[in-house]
Amino acid sequence: MDVEVERFELEHASVSRLNQFYRCPYLFKLFYIDEVPTAVHPLAKIGKKSHNYIYLYYRYINPAKLEEIDGVELYEYILRFFEKYLIIREDRNMEIIPVIQGFTDLECERISSLKDKGYKGEEFAKYYLPVLREHKIEFETDLPVFETREFEKTVKKTGEVKMVKRRVQVAVVHVTFRMIVDAVFLNDDGSHVVIDWKTGYRKPSMYAGVNRQLYIYAHYLRVQEVKDRFGNVIDPKLLMVVFPRYTEAIFKERSDRSEKIVLTYMAKAFYQIAKGEFPRKPSMFKCGWIKDEDDQCGYFKEYCEEWAKDEGIFRVEEVEEDREEEDDEFEEDWDSEDWEEVEPDRDFSEGSWDSTEEDDMEPV
Repeated sequence: MDVEVERFELEHASVSRLNQFYRCPYLFKLFYIDEVPTAVHPLAKIGKKSHNYIYLYYRYINPAKLEEIDGVELYEYILRFFEKYLIIREDRNMEIIPVIQGFTDLECERISSLKDKGYKGEEFAKYYLPVLREHKIEFETDLPVFETREFEKTVKKTGEVKMVKRRVQVAVVHVTFRMIVDAVFLNDDGSHVVIDWKTGYRKPSMYAGVNRQLYIYAHYLRVQEVKDRFGNVIDPKLLMVVFPRYTEAIFKERSDRSEKIVLTYMAKAFYQIAKGEFPRKPSMFKCGWIKDEDDQCGYFKEYCEEWAKDEGIFRVEEVEEDREEEDDEFEEDWDSEDWEEVEPDRDFSEGSWDSTEEDDMEPV
């Protein structure tokens, strides 16, 4: 029952590419391999901007000021922070306002909870601010691929030949993997919470639970022994998907079993990619991913045989999209003098938190 183990190399592997493959393998091929021009949804960039604003909030907000105020005053203070930033950026996209308002609501609840626990001063900042934010990890790893196959087995007593099933390793995919974690926060017990912000229009009810990428993040944060800003190795205990637009969150305690299942599926996906297998993913919704105008994949029927007639299918202007990972795009194009006016309360002196931090972070 010996099986020859194939070996594959995959240079570009990331969670965003993996998610695209899960949506539809053929869509992955069109986008990353054929580089077909896409029809980008008009709301596609809202997620990127929302992540940028959240990143900047944690970078520049003054925890000491948050301790001093409560209620409506606290809510308005956080909103003013974003308002001044939006003015500086001259960002008048109203679609982002519900995300900021929902994020503010969630932060007010979290601040009140920390105050109720009696945290003050440095201890308050320790648990309020992320211990890791927009953290990029690049590494190489071997992913074993297993399949269930049938083999002939001869029964010794009768000489009868039967077919038996065995789970065997069939391949190893060597991948160069990169990922960017939205944020990690500290728990009271010293463990960590891994956060992923979802700022689009997909409602929490559309998610079956905590998404795959958080299990991947948790696994490699631990395996790569990534340290938080206090020098402690990240110990992921809780995984949380936060939906600021809907002021909701889904969380789950990390388990070895669930993590193993996710990693198994990931290995199989990269195995298919390495072999060049890109089947279409049809369903009762015309395509495996197209359910309504917010979920349209951006490719038209001339590229995919599974597309039904185009009546009722949402279309937008076709543009050429950058083939670099979305995760790697982050703009910091403001004038530092403007920021001194926006947040004069924050101490930027030497020794303050993240004052020596490099400005090369890149959000998801």
